[in-house]
Amino acid sequence: MDLMPESFIDIKPDPSLLDANFDGYKLSLDPFPIYSYPLEVPVRELQTSSVQYGFEHIKLFNDINYLTYDPHSSDSGHRRFVTVLQNFHLCLITFDIQTKKFSVDRNHTVITVPLNEKEIQDRYPVTVSFPDAGHAFVSNGFGRLTMYITVNRRSATAWKECLSVEPPIVDGEVNSFIIIESRHIENKFDILLRSIIPSKKSSCQGNFSSKITWLTVISEDGKMKMTENRSIICTGHTEMVTFDKLPESLIVISTGDLSFCGDGLNASDNTVPEMERKYGAETAKLAKKKYAWSQTATDVTAVFTYDEIISKKDVLLSLSATSVHLSVKDVVLIGGILGGSVDPTSSTYTIDDNKLELFLVKSGGLTNWSELVLGDDQGVYEVDPESLNIVSKMLERFTSESEVLGSSGVERNFNTEQMEDCDISTDDICKIRWLNCASQKLSYESDITTHNILFSVCLDSGPCFLCIRMDVDGILWKFTEESRKVQHYATFNAFGYVQASKTQRKFSSCPIDCSYAVIVEAKRHAFVYWQPSAITSDLRNRKTGRRIGGVAKQQLISLSKPSEFCDANAVSENIVGIHADNEFLFILTTTDIFAVFLKDPQL
Repeated sequence: MDLMPESFIDIKPDPSLLDANFDGYKLSLDPFPIYSYPLEVPVRELQTSSVQYGFEHIKLFNDINYLTYDPHSSDSGHRRFVTVLQNFHLCLITFDIQTKKFSVDRNHTVITVPLNEKEIQDRYPVTVSFPDAGHAFVSNGFGRLTMYITVNRRSATAWKECLSVEPPIVDGEVNSFIIIESRHIENKFDILLRSIIPSKKSSCQGNFSSKITWLTVISEDGKMKMTENRSIICTGHTEMVTFDKLPESLIVISTGDLSFCGDGLNASDNTVPEMERKYGAETAKLAKKKYAWSQTATDVTAVFTYDEIISKKDVLLSLSATSVHLSVKDVVLIGGILGGSVDPTSSTYTIDDNKLELFLVKSGGLTNWSELVLGDDQGVYEVDPESLNIVSKMLERFTSESEVLGSSGVERNFNTEQMEDCDISTDDICKIRWLNCASQKLSYESDITTHNILFSVCLDSGPCFLCIRMDVDGILWKFTEESRKVQHYATFNAFGYVQASKTQRKFSSCPIDCSYAVIVEAKRHAFVYWQPSAITSDLRNRKTGRRIGGVAKQQLISLSKPSEFCDANAVSENIVGIHADNEFLFILTTTDIFAVFLKDPQL
């Protein structure tokens, strides 16, 4: 069952940041100066394996940015990055803003991986994260997390390992993961990890789920020590996970349900009055139910959840054609006259950890039961999905999936942002959720189902920024500590409409000053969309006569590098990482690093 929020947040854009008179982008053919530097060893780009076939696997691998920006060691004159080469060496990249030259140093640190790493199927790319100016976290992609003391990352000095652990991810066992982000706050280090795990039950939300693990590391007696390990299961599609500004909170953007792992999820009796006070009597009644049952035309299923793991020797079942008595460890779960007759020889039960499922086969006529046990109100009835499918197929002849032609013979179009709640599938419901991991409660929630997520980007030391499509614009939201929780930070005019047409898109991003938004394709090309620049002359629209206050430009970047014959060759290697700066756009391919000079800050 999904967590219930304590409060709902309604996201509304700031009208003062919207431009209702935006006339579109004007193509500019002005070229950009491009500076490049070859890497001695190619970047270690990893693809999914044969066991990583789920949508969540593909999305995770596709979203990996192999160019890790180091904000703590970068300054006004230099931009510093790190990437991982095919030989598992860390590669430190520095770009001098004044001379516009790269310097690339291969760090002495080598990522430790298993000897049979090529045979392991469940593996991820190496990920690096910098919580502060003196430390770094590295995941080797095979289930090991290493913490380094980096001292001064402005030089190519070797990093000193201070912690190396294999945190248990799935059922107490080590599993591969990537690092989402890390931070240093109040003398402790927090790290967010993500791994894709098989769902316990196949559902319409997919066969795989995302598991988010929050680790806490502290310094004790001069040594680093892992003190906390908290986990959250995200079914459906996970779009973004980031630390909130509050110390114990996370922001999760996903479809499907969220659930905490551990004993904190088990509801105790004293939670029922609190639920009744907050959510009403109906919700409190559901919390008191001891089991859930459903039925089809041929059988009845009841599911019981116990407080601890049970075995077959703990269960006592007495079943006849019209009555049932079921107990676990001498505690009676149900007992009495059944709501219909059953076949005792074909009926049975199964056990899965702390869950017991009772399966009864109907007999004596295939009728629907009104109760599982007559007079028993301890269970909640759930409609069986198979029965719903049968009903929906019966109704297909009354509905049509094709668009209806209007009186003029033209197809009627509809806007997803004008859809009603009943028009949206539950599988597609996307929410922003603020989780308090200390109390294991859902503090706030906001439904953004009708707004496509365009991209997320880290622009400061706080939570990541989120850009979503609202109408045709891209609205950039900043997460705050205020009561509204989100702030309309910037608008990229018509960017939602533009990105929808870029079928080869690999990355989207923007700089901290939000002067432009960029779409980078998987190979060679990038598209820059500038904010409107003011025009002092009296420029007017020829058709309407309306005065034009500003012009927004779009520009194309086509990567090329000099050949041995001093002419330019088009870049054919995959683009695997980007970083959008106020003046430069940095693009990493598997063999080269590029800096595209977009604008001069002095002009």
